This record gives sequence, C-alpha cells and structure tokens, in this order.
Amino acid sequence: MTALKRYWKNIYLLYSILFLLVAAAVFVPYFETGTSLIWQSDGIAQHFPALVDWRVTLRQLLFDHIWPAQWQWRLGLGADYLQTFSYYTLGDIFTYGVAFVSQDHVLAYYNCSVIVRLFLAGLSFLFVARQFIPRAPHWSLIPATFSYIFFGYTAFAAFEHPFFLNPLIIFPLLIWSLNRLLVTHKTFLFTIIVTWTLWNNFYFAFMMALGALLFWLGYLYATRSWFNWTQHLRLLVATGIGTLMPMVLLLPSLISVLDSARSGKTLANGLILYPAYYYFGLPGNLIANFATPDFWVTGGFSALAVFAVIYVLRHWHEYKTFNWVFILAGVGLLLPAFAGILNGFSSPSNRWLFMISLPVNLMMIHFLQHLRRLTLRDYTWFAIVGVIASLSLFIMSDFSLNSRFSPMIALYAISLLLIWSLQHHPTQPGLKALLIAVVLLNVTFITNRNHTNNTNPATSDL
Repeated sequence: MTALKRYWKNIYLLYSILFLLVAAAVFVPYFETGTSLIWQSDGIAQHFPALVDWRVTLRQLLFDHIWPAQWQWRLGLGADYLQTFSYYTLGDIFTYGVAFVSQDHVLAYYNCSVIVRLFLAGLSFLFVARQFIPRAPHWSLIPATFSYIFFGYTAFAAFEHPFFLNPLIIFPLLIWSLNRLLVTHKTFLFTIIVTWTLWNNFYFAFMMALGALLFWLGYLYATRSWFNWTQHLRLLVATGIGTLMPMVLLLPSLISVLDSARSGKTLANGLILYPAYYYFGLPGNLIANFATPDFWVTGGFSALAVFAVIYVLRHWHEYKTFNWVFILAGVGLLLPAFAGILNGFSSPSNRWLFMISLPVNLMMIHFLQHLRRLTLRDYTWFAIVGVIASLSLFIMSDFSLNSRFSPMIALYAISLLLIWSLQHHPTQPGLKALLIAVVLLNVTFITNRNHTNNTNPATSDL
C-alpha cells in the first residue's frame, strides 16, 4: 500500500494515467468506427501524401544511401524538394520514425503521432510549470496541464494540421531555457531549443520568437536589468549559434516563402477592423470554440482558465507582468493588423493564440493556490463574464434555445460552484478530485464538441 501511494504521488505517472483516459474519450470512437484522423481537405491533399513520400525518401537515404534530387518534376509543375518538404516533413522530428514503419502501417503511424504530440505537449508544460512554480501541489498542476493541452487550438489543429501541435511542445521549453540562461547564465540548452524551434518550422518559429522577445522584455522590466550588457551579449551569441545550426533547412524555407504567392500581400488584407460578427463571437470564444474559427480565433479555454485570467487582472499589482501580456493579447485580438503582423506580415490569422495558453495556465496554478483570497467581487466578475460569454454564444447560435453550446455554459457554472465549495472546504480531498474530474470533462467537451459527426464514416470530414 505504501508503494502504491508513492507511485500515485508521482505527478508524471498521474498525468500519464489521466491522459490515457482523456485520449480514450476523444480518440477511441474514431478507431472503433474505422475513421482516421486525416482531414478530407489539407490532410488528404497535403499532410498524409507528404508523409508517405517522406517515408520513401527516408528509407532510400538510410538504407540505400540515395540522396533525393533537389529538383523534382513530379511536385506540381516542378519544385525544389527541400523548399517543398521542409514545411511539412523535414523539420517535423515526429515524421522521422515513419522510415521504420511498413507502408501498410503509415496510416496508423499518422494517427498515433497526433496523440503522441499531445502527450508530449502536456509533459512539456508540466515540466516547465514545476520549474517556475516548484512548490505547486499536484492537484493544481493537473487541471492546468490538461487545460494547456486540450483547448480550442488543439481541438482544431489535432484533426486538421497535426504538425501545428509541435509548437505546444516547443514553446514552454523555449521560455524555460531562456529564463534558465538569464538566471544561471548557462546557454547550451537555450541554443539547442532555438535550433529545434527554427528546424521545426520557420512559420511558427517567427511567432515563438516574438513570444520569447516579450518574455525577455518582461524579465528585464521585472529585474531592472536593462543595461546588463554581458547578459545581452551572452543571449545574442546563444541565439546566433542556435539560428545558424538549422540554416541548411531554414534558408531554403525562407527563400520558398518569399518567392510564393502568399508573400508581398497587403498587411491584414487591408482590413482596419474585423466584421461585426467577429466581435460578437469573441466573448463566447472564451469558453467554447466554433467549428470554423474566424480568422483562426480558436478560443475554447476551460472555465478554470477563464477564472484565472479574471483573478489575475483583478490583482493587477501582484501579477503586473502577466497582466500586460493579457492586455496586449486582448487588444491584439481586436485588430486585424496585429494578427497580420504575427502571421508574417500577411493576412490576419490569430494562430499566435497557442502561445497565450502558456501564461494563462501557469496563472491557473497560482489561482488554485489562492482560493482562500477570493472575495464576493471576484465571484461577481466570474459570473458577469460567464453571462456575457453565454449571450455571445446565444447570438452566434442565431438565438436558438437548442444551442450546441449549452454543455459549455453548464460546465462553466458547475466549475464556479466547485471553486466556491473548495474555498470554504479547502481540506476536502474529494472536492479537489471532483474539480479535476470536471476540468477533464470540460476539456474533453471542448475537443470533441465540433467533431460529433466525424465518428460517422458516412458524414465525417475525416
């Protein structure tokens, strides 16, 4: 019994067991109905064919020592191999294992790689959260970790663009390694993570670089170390080496995108403001996610994550740096130009929202540790935001009383009730377990809600 309790206290083992349960709830229905995780749009047209072709190339390279021809006429009307495949497969380390899989099992490899990426994203967040908040109790780490993994972004990307999940693994490690360099002056791990960031995908590397820059500025502001030139030089050298190491893949990718039809367009397609329906849907996007995200606003955060942001904003001076991040993100969501800049100075796309999940869920851990400090005014604001989000969802559902968003509203209310109960009965382990269970149910609903038809092969988009 003592050994069992010791294993149960292992946070990584506990996370793994709970992840299996959530992953089973999300993905087992697809396997039971013989439905793959390949989207009928980009999945079958781009991602899966690229993986099949990459398998052949890898096997020729590893077993026959044949390097692929740089220019291949079978790619469209002719294209550079490195430029074409760097975006889809070459930079994605999770595609390299396909070389050791038979052709008959490539589909299974594709499906499993989605689940593996999600699992590793959780491990990445959990590891980094324990480094930044070392004394956090396990019961507060678990809901934050699952809220980080399963939200609107992953609910869309996991089924449409699997390699879009990789930044969820990389970004926490990039921020942690940057903080480690600034605090301990050790550069090796930061250099390695920068290399992986740029090798993985130049597009997401650009966004994560801006996120890391914001963290660095926040660190300088908090420590008042603006003129620590030795530290700045050390960071510059580490970043430079990390940038040069993946250049063999990064440079062809950059040349390709600069020569593509997507470059040189008007910033944000010339939009000054978004259409009105976009703004009406924003509050609802806090607690739910729409099937087709407008301008890639995927939203869909757990109720506890929303509570955490409200709590942090109400305690401005205590979490000032994080609050500026949330304010910047909120303002950025209102302006097409902001989305256009973070989308490589092109059309407005809010894919950068995947990064906001990191500070939001780190703050959830702090929030759960300070439940005793909640006041009636805090609960009032939780309720007000819930009502506004519910009205937004009601409007976006064409004022239907049979709204598909009802479970999300109900889970928000249940989470609020549990927080109140836990504040007044903090020593009750049953309440903590129930809160974790509700969060797991919440994130499962977020992930599955827009895919209810996909387990039917006759109507599935997969």
